[in-house]
Amino acid sequence: MTQVEPSVAATESYDPITFSVIMSRFESIANEMTLTLEKSAWTSILALCRDFSCAIYDAGPRQVCMLDAIPIHTTSLQLVLQEIARSFAGDIQDGDVYLCNDPYRGNTHVGDLVTACPVFVDGKLLFWAATRGHQMDTGAFVPSSVTAEAQNVWQEGLTIPPLKLAEAGVLRRDVLDLYLSNMRYRDALEGDLLAQLGSIEKGRRRLMEFCGEYGADVVLRYVDEMVAYADRRMSDVIRSMPDGEYHGEGWIDSDGTDKLNIPIRVKVTIRDDRITVDYSESGEQAKGGLNGSEGTSRAAGAIPFLYYVDPDIPHNDGCIKHIDVVLREGTICHPRFPASTSAATIVPSDMMQDAINKAMASAVPDLVIAGSCRCANIPQFSGIDKRSDEPWGVMFFNNSGGAGAVKGFDGWPLWESQAAAGALKDQPIEQIELLYPLIIEQWEIEPDSMGFGEWNGGPGNRFVVRPIA
Repeated sequence: MTQVEPSVAATESYDPITFSVIMSRFESIANEMTLTLEKSAWTSILALCRDFSCAIYDAGPRQVCMLDAIPIHTTSLQLVLQEIARSFAGDIQDGDVYLCNDPYRGNTHVGDLVTACPVFVDGKLLFWAATRGHQMDTGAFVPSSVTAEAQNVWQEGLTIPPLKLAEAGVLRRDVLDLYLSNMRYRDALEGDLLAQLGSIEKGRRRLMEFCGEYGADVVLRYVDEMVAYADRRMSDVIRSMPDGEYHGEGWIDSDGTDKLNIPIRVKVTIRDDRITVDYSESGEQAKGGLNGSEGTSRAAGAIPFLYYVDPDIPHNDGCIKHIDVVLREGTICHPRFPASTSAATIVPSDMMQDAINKAMASAVPDLVIAGSCRCANIPQFSGIDKRSDEPWGVMFFNNSGGAGAVKGFDGWPLWESQAAAGALKDQPIEQIELLYPLIIEQWEIEPDSMGFGEWNGGPGNRFVVRPIA
């Protein structure tokens, strides 16, 4: 498929009303995908906590649209789609569905499962509809999908390289059974998987309808302009920043086993409208599961700069492509296989983002967010419900801190982590107690949990939970 380069697209004439309508239509489709997944998922981690993201990519694959998603999920999702395209080059068909959770094939960590389907119009591959959802279980040696004590990828559970779950519209039940046979809570995990499949199918159908209504050529032309528009505006933002080199540093408390205070060091170089984020001087890789995957580290290097821009600039490929991330193999930001990356989405990616904020505080102090909470104590419970003799498991994100303030604005409450940036939801007490054999004994906002200044940090909360079975 031949596509117009953004530089060419920017010189063409576009109707601003049509541009706005088409961009809003993409956002509407992404939102419908999100609601489809949220309303049909089985486990609390997806249905209540909303630990998933939906996005639309073109055939490139370039990110076209993400809406109300988790930054650490979407800012690197194109890496997985690139792996799928490479693995199945020449064999991508209408009706295919692909799976991948391999952190060494562009994914965030084993706990996040990517489902993606190509969108064909008139026999041509035009788009990808994709979701990335955090699973309640991965088949690890403990009942969890975030296992800090894992010391290699095999201890994390089942690793899935790019794999066809459906071929030309026909579900491969052998592949489905292989996946579910390696998971605890088989029924619940099947329900979540079907919810993700329903989400991308909703996206596929809506994109086909969209192209049928406006014409594929018109839609693609405006996609190029959407990317070019973000490109132009991101260029202006970066050029407004002073050129130079900026340094920031933080640390990871533990490697998950016996090593303490692993440094995260970043050098940010700004030249004209390009940004290079270099983590190569960071500490050596962790023994435990607290390493960053390439996907999370590349996302962490870009996310803070997306915070700095005006919120009405669409976060598509036009923004992301201005930022280059440099990693050194063997560091905690880019470990050598088969190191575990089980907690990659929050450790060390949260500190990698904070290190950028520290570096940029002297360059653009009016744009940089103050220090924010880390991913707090997240208990994971599992067992056999004595009332039904059924296995159960749950992961809580309710123990959330707040975000730091930025000039002119207080910090957000219940930020949860840099990775999530407020996109996760606290799980309602009543629903948790209905779904699982637990009692929430205490849950309250802590108004004094963040610092105070001219603008205040956002409050966090805390809760006390007790199993009853």
